Amino acid sequence: MLSRKVMVTDGPMGPSAQLEGQDDAAFRGPQNRFPATAKNNLDLLSITKPDLVLTAHRALLKAGADIIRTNTRNGDGLCQAFYGTEDATYELNKAAATLAKQAVTEAAGAASSPKFVAGVIGPSTGSLSSPKTKTTWDQMVNGYRPQVRGLVEGGAHLLLLDMVSDTSNAKAAVYAIQEYFELNPKARLPLLINVSLKADGRTPSGQSLAACVVSLLHAQPLAFGIGGDAAPSSLPQLAKSSCWIQWTGAAPSESINIFTPSGSKPKDIQDAVAQMEKASPRALPSEISSTLQLSNLDAVTPAEGLKLIGQRCHVQGSHRFKGLVHACKYTSDDDEIWEAAIQLAIQQAEDHADLLDLNFDSPNVDAAEAMGKFVRRCSLHPKLAHVPLVISSGSWKVIAEGLKNTQGKCIVNGLSVASSEEEFLRAAAECRRFGAAVIILALPRHEGGYPNYQEKVQSCQRAYQLLRSKLDFPAEDIIFDCLLTPVGSEVPASVKDFIDAVGEVKRSCPGVSFTAGVSNLSHGARTAAMLREALASAFLQHAVPKGLNFAFVELGHLPRLDS
Repeated sequence: MLSRKVMVTDGPMGPSAQLEGQDDAAFRGPQNRFPATAKNNLDLLSITKPDLVLTAHRALLKAGADIIRTNTRNGDGLCQAFYGTEDATYELNKAAATLAKQAVTEAAGAASSPKFVAGVIGPSTGSLSSPKTKTTWDQMVNGYRPQVRGLVEGGAHLLLLDMVSDTSNAKAAVYAIQEYFELNPKARLPLLINVSLKADGRTPSGQSLAACVVSLLHAQPLAFGIGGDAAPSSLPQLAKSSCWIQWTGAAPSESINIFTPSGSKPKDIQDAVAQMEKASPRALPSEISSTLQLSNLDAVTPAEGLKLIGQRCHVQGSHRFKGLVHACKYTSDDDEIWEAAIQLAIQQAEDHADLLDLNFDSPNVDAAEAMGKFVRRCSLHPKLAHVPLVISSGSWKVIAEGLKNTQGKCIVNGLSVASSEEEFLRAAAECRRFGAAVIILALPRHEGGYPNYQEKVQSCQRAYQLLRSKLDFPAEDIIFDCLLTPVGSEVPASVKDFIDAVGEVKRSCPGVSFTAGVSNLSHGARTAAMLREALASAFLQHAVPKGLNFAFVELGHLPRLDS
């Protein structure tokens, strides 16, 4: 239908705009079932005053709305905990979806086109990206779980992640949504995502529209929307998007597919229907290129040349960083130490690092806690918040802590299919649920040593086939590390094996990217700085044309490729 007409939804407030002004008894329900703190909890009226909610839905449908929202804008567990009604989260969401579906069913006979129920999932309370937040990622996901289940089991036709103001909160909701549908694949519903932008074109949590889209594309939304204080000039940024476009506000001149008026009264809906009656819907692009995209506060497209990954925030790659991280163990006031560690990251950003690699794998620290704390500090620092991150660890607990503390799309480094296919697929599926790209190490099945050319190619092809066939993992989010051999070492693999393997895997595994730990090349020449720089430059001159587009490097000690 979205290709034939511009569909009109009810307003941002849904039915709740017609539900205000109720007395205390309306919220407490029969026999004072709910506590006095439930006052003004409009979502609860789907349980305590269902006739009021149903009447509001009927009025919006009569006004011409094609899609109506459930009365659940504050229906997640954390919002309900504010009213002391968190135990009713599942019940009120199911009741709200059931009422909206009843209204749609009643209107079906008189309607000239189908009507739909959008199960609304709001932004929740608090902001995970805020430096003052006391809410954790796990609490946010747990708050969304019963809401998702209630909306789906109540009969919603689609889910609407509405009024997104913090992408981290939205990613937590997407995590809960995908988790539910992985357990209940037959119940899978389309998803709409509607983002609130400020007048400067960024979300309240600081992301550009492009970065926000990149961070949430793993949700595979049917439509992506813009609202808040955004100007219609923001719409062209979605022109090449693979999904339909929703707009909230005054009628724009650009073509869209779903229109939401600013007001939520029936008269607002009538006016919106009249405005969209002769509007031509936007057509999806005939060709959509699938390329790796990353984000933090801004979006990055690595296909545009070689991207350099700073490696000094790695306990195994920097003695200075390792010493600072270990020192945190011996002080209760560690702010100055962490600030010194952050300065190492800032120096790499000033040396033009495109990404930053983070690794805290040391038996002397709580690696998960350290990873979460450092990622949060990077996300809040103005000189680092725009730089995408590479989360490196041999522990999934550490990786997950990093992913939970950034609103951007990261790269997870360290997966391998060498030991267990089951564990490899489990970790990759989790990365996908977080929206992360992955670096896969081309390790051989036997232990020890570097893989030769054949082993590199076979390992990459095997991982690619598993990811694509078992998980439908996007090819553009797969990055292979064919493991660069140190020059002068006594192993059978050579640097030429690496470069040739990149060329062959690029041919046989379309869409993937490649990375290399360039410092490994001159591992045996640590004191010969000029030799190390020359080896790195010569290697990149040969490897980049073959397909290498990421490199872990020592920033500030790398000559230009054309030098």
